[in-house]
Amino acid sequence: MPASRYFFLVHSLAWVSLKADAAKMYLSYAWWILEPLIWVAIFYLVFGVLLDRRSDDLIAFLLVGKFPFFWFSKSVTAASNSLLAYRGVIATNNIPRELFVFITLQECIYKQLVVFMVLGGFLVSLGYTPNPNWLWFLPLVALQYVMIVPVALMGALLVSWVRDFQMLIPLAMALLMFTSGVFWDINSLSAELQEWVKMLNPLAVLLDNYRSVLLRDGALDYRRLLIYGLSAFGLTVLMLATYTRLHSHIVRRVING
Repeated sequence: MPASRYFFLVHSLAWVSLKADAAKMYLSYAWWILEPLIWVAIFYLVFGVLLDRRSDDLIAFLLVGKFPFFWFSKSVTAASNSLLAYRGVIATNNIPRELFVFITLQECIYKQLVVFMVLGGFLVSLGYTPNPNWLWFLPLVALQYVMIVPVALMGALLVSWVRDFQMLIPLAMALLMFTSGVFWDINSLSAELQEWVKMLNPLAVLLDNYRSVLLRDGALDYRRLLIYGLSAFGLTVLMLATYTRLHSHIVRRVING
């Protein structure tokens, strides 16, 4: 399939699916923004009010942590079920199976673009002035997408082979949320513990770099980010090769379980 047709198909089907999902709810597209905001409000209530850990930048800290994490979590969870969701199409069409994973990821991108625009508005309203450091936000977003893709491809394949992963992946996302610094600062850890977290959880480093460019001095951990990006790209190539090799097997798995 030509690349131009491939991308047009991903865009078209993602947009149709997006509109169909929004039409199912009274608040429609508003849920794209409301859901992550509700999470931030819950975290603020728990940590800022109940545990009395309020600070001048707590809301901004939570917003910059939760919004990107929400994108990762939602994308991986939704994409993991994408092969099953499109099983009827997969059974009757001989097209690349990974296409359906990318359609779901594209839906999540459209939603997240709105969320990130809202994030920028919130930060400005909280007194954070846009500056040249904010330009690094775009490469970080691109890097995060590169990191999402192989995890989503792997999740979709696992769920199609063993349905139990439908239950395990959301639990894994919950564990990741608590270990990625969404509501705590990785820089508050001891140097040794920081190294362990950075080595085992690339998402924690990514969230810290988001906060660095939007809330702090703009210093980036270039070496680690480059390693994560190259590793994710390599894993994506491996996963795409796996999808090609298992092309016919995927049909049997999504239909028969």
